Amino acid sequence: MFLNDWECCCTSCQARPASVFQGIEINRPKVAGGRCQSAVYPAGSILFLQDEPARSALCIRSGRVKLSATAPDGRTVIVGIAAAGDILGARALLSGRPHDMTAEVIEETATCAILKDDFVTLLRSNSEVALRVAERMGGEAAEAYRQLYAAVFKEPAERLTELLLQLCGTHGEPTAEGIHLRTNLCQDEMAALVGVSRRTLNRSIAKLRRLGIIDCRRKSIVIRDLDALRGWLSGQALGLGATRLAD
Repeated sequence: MFLNDWECCCTSCQARPASVFQGIEINRPKVAGGRCQSAVYPAGSILFLQDEPARSALCIRSGRVKLSATAPDGRTVIVGIAAAGDILGARALLSGRPHDMTAEVIEETATCAILKDDFVTLLRSNSEVALRVAERMGGEAAEAYRQLYAAVFKEPAERLTELLLQLCGTHGEPTAEGIHLRTNLCQDEMAALVGVSRRTLNRSIAKLRRLGIIDCRRKSIVIRDLDALRGWLSGQALGLGATRLAD
């Protein structure tokens, strides 16, 4: 773990094109000598815990992080997977509230931590960064609403199909076999991300496999026919095909 200044961290970061700092020159004088703390974490590390006070915003330089929330009765729901370019903890930091989720590393991950005072100074001095942070937080709120709506109104098969299509855009790696989704999640974690039981998840996945749309491997999925997967989603949204997939 070591300290860097903004100029060193941000200008050399390979994840910057996907981050809130995309295309923005960050001048060190504007942040009054602010510094960021860089670190690399192995799989299984906890970046922060739910209900823990927020002390910094974390920019992900590389790797993947599982975000989860735990209810008072012990039930845990996976909220999403953060990747390079994402920023974690900004919402809690700016609201003055504790973290509302836990961030756990699922593969070796490099981060830069920006302490609260420096982060607030940066937002005040750079309106473009502030706007992009606000857009990210708005997107998080929209995704939370989407998940709530899906849990109440959508069938498990439709939720699974939507998740797979979403992962194609965020974690998909085109290969000769199809789009490889390297999630590093076990079946229980995938089921929690969809919001269904493991048995229901396996039943829906098995149908998609038999149809030749996907292929499952250890902690990864290959989408063999993306158009067919989109077709399933369209049919399910219209109330067609969902019964076949869920039976």
